[in-house]
Amino acid sequence: MVYADKLHDIINPLESGGIVLMPTDTIWSLVCSVSSHSSVERLRQLVGLPDRDPVTVLVKDLDMLKSYVNLHPRIETLHLHHVRPLTVLYKDANHISPCVLNEFGGLSCRIVKDDFVKKVIDLLGTPIAAVHAHMVTNEWPEEYDDIAPSIINSASYVCQHRRDDDCNDPAVVVTHDKDGDLIFLSD
Repeated sequence: MVYADKLHDIINPLESGGIVLMPTDTIWSLVCSVSSHSSVERLRQLVGLPDRDPVTVLVKDLDMLKSYVNLHPRIETLHLHHVRPLTVLYKDANHISPCVLNEFGGLSCRIVKDDFVKKVIDLLGTPIAAVHAHMVTNEWPEEYDDIAPSIINSASYVCQHRRDDDCNDPAVVVTHDKDGDLIFLSD
């Protein structure tokens, strides 16, 4: 597939601790490598995300997700059949930097549906941490032109990909109990 961006223009800043502004499978987001603690902290500061709240970790597939969480069979089935982007708040996480977790050690994670984002994660070789490209006190941007200049200027690289598309479909957010029963946090 041909993209408006050269993928190395995205991967290079991510590998060196930079922040990239890019469309995800939901909305425009600021992203960085989960392996860069300082970059994750910068993401939080840029949008005013409190330390107690998790950033969303984006993974390319179910196998990558399984390396970070103990996946209940019901949640695995849900991932396989859910059409809309689905973010799951897992109660515990393994082998991932604590800087992406909430105050209770929970991990907010989504298997991305967008092929462009999957390719970025695949080439980077690690999940990416993401926050919506807006201050937490404001509405999220419905399109690229709605993003505040201060957010745009904070990025090491700004993607060209999908700039003319509406990217305003937030993910369904769920968590689950020990039996795998869903608790919807937003839909």
